[in-house]
Amino acid sequence: MLSYKKLYHKLFNDMTHIIFDYENEPSDIIERLKQSQLEAEEMYLDMCEEAFPNGEDLEHDDEDFDDEA
Repeated sequence: MLSYKKLYHKLFNDMTHIIFDYENEPSDIIERLKQSQLEAEEMYLDMCEEAFPNGEDLEHDDEDFDDEA
């Protein structure tokens, strides 16, 4: 099961390794950071699917909460 902690560590480790790898050209760094972001977004979507397997409508839940206030 994925967690926010794993996602955070993945992003932090990727950014640290990419940015401080001085052999990389700036364009390579940007491209690798973009790829890391895409991987993190996929991990986040997987986490959402695990948490809400039936695809509950979160926006609808937020609207109900706002109506009660």
